Amino acid sequence: MVFFTCFVLLGIWIGDLFEADSTSRTVFSYFIKSTTSETIELYVFCSLSTVSFILSLSTFFSDPKVASSVGGLLYAAISIVSMIATSQKREEIYYIVCLFPQSALTLGVRNGSGMYVEGFSFHRIISMVLFDFFLYLILYLYLDQVVKDENGVRKPLLFFLDALKTNKESAASSNEVPMKEMLMSSENVQSDFSSAKFHEMIHGADYLKKSVQISNLTKKFGGFTAVDNISFPIYEGQIFCLLGHNGAGKTTTINMLTGLLEIDGGKVVYDEEDLAENMEKVRSKIGVCTQHDILFEKLRVCEHLELIAKLRKLPENDIPAAVEEALRKVNLVNERDKFSE
Repeated sequence: MVFFTCFVLLGIWIGDLFEADSTSRTVFSYFIKSTTSETIELYVFCSLSTVSFILSLSTFFSDPKVASSVGGLLYAAISIVSMIATSQKREEIYYIVCLFPQSALTLGVRNGSGMYVEGFSFHRIISMVLFDFFLYLILYLYLDQVVKDENGVRKPLLFFLDALKTNKESAASSNEVPMKEMLMSSENVQSDFSSAKFHEMIHGADYLKKSVQISNLTKKFGGFTAVDNISFPIYEGQIFCLLGHNGAGKTTTINMLTGLLEIDGGKVVYDEEDLAENMEKVRSKIGVCTQHDILFEKLRVCEHLELIAKLRKLPENDIPAAVEEALRKVNLVNERDKFSE
């Protein structure tokens, strides 16, 4: 923030050097002519808008070094272009310039000191800055869902319209090819079908409910195929074991099944819910135990369970009972207040 303020003041000072009126060549004249409340109001709102602006840009970068470099150049370029544009003293240009928080701050400072911004009031600038805050915040929340990243699964561009679609599930179920028919070929007519090289047949599989159905699951990293067209069911009430040597794709498969990696090909169905179409609903039904313990040294046993319950979006009133039930099941009732360190 200190750098941000110094950069704006330096820009104003450079702009003042080109002014013919020497009486306006005071960078700090804004603070002399404006009230303290206006100064605080301008800087607070511009700071909030800058944060939301930076957040929206962050969705396009995964490397912090690249993000900081590009962000710095973009920041400077916007400031220079805005400074040149405002020299034309046109109202429509002021509105466009105010779409960028740092430029709006510059206009606000100049407005308070009586420079350049005749006819464009201070309250208009504040209104535009507030508009920027909500605009970039909404843009960030949207882009964070749809921009592809190396982690997580992106949503469709119009994912927010899914709630408006009626009878979607019923139409899909009526037109969809049964999963069993899709998986079985002429050579593999058994109901307990799997693409695994070594597969233990489950007797009576026709009478078991399929909790999870994986079909032709594929994942590629560039030219390398980490998971190659695998298919298998997981039945309710059964313990399923996925074995393979190092690098066989076990972790990649689990990451796709839990939504940590985007699926390049194939289909995953949890209890008749398509993972790609109903990610949030599927996640509410599954749990993952990682190979490394995720414990926080400063949290007690019960606090860990409360955290997980909140992450799973359990109703607040149900959390205490859920925590007690979990402690009882693993015989940790007497250890509930101990730290994990």
